[in-house]
Amino acid sequence: MGSVEEALGLVRNLLLDVLALALGVFVAIEGWARGALAQAGVPRDVGNVALIVLAVALLLLALRLFAGVLRVLLLVFLALLVVHLLLGTAHA
Repeated sequence: MGSVEEALGLVRNLLLDVLALALGVFVAIEGWARGALAQAGVPRDVGNVALIVLAVALLLLALRLFAGVLRVLLLVFLALLVVHLLLGTAHA
């Protein structure tokens, strides 16, 4: 495997790790909120609406927190992909 392919794999894995981290935090918060709402006796329909609002807020927060990291990782990934494609056609 060439060094460009290894770099592509590394950046791809970093992207997936950042997304997995955000998803793990989201699931933990959602589970806690669901339990707290059930324990407080909130009706299921009202709880579902509250969880949807929480999910949207968490999504916006995650995008705000990780926007810079994701943008840099995506740009590096795309740049490496272009280099890989150019080198691949140059050797063909």
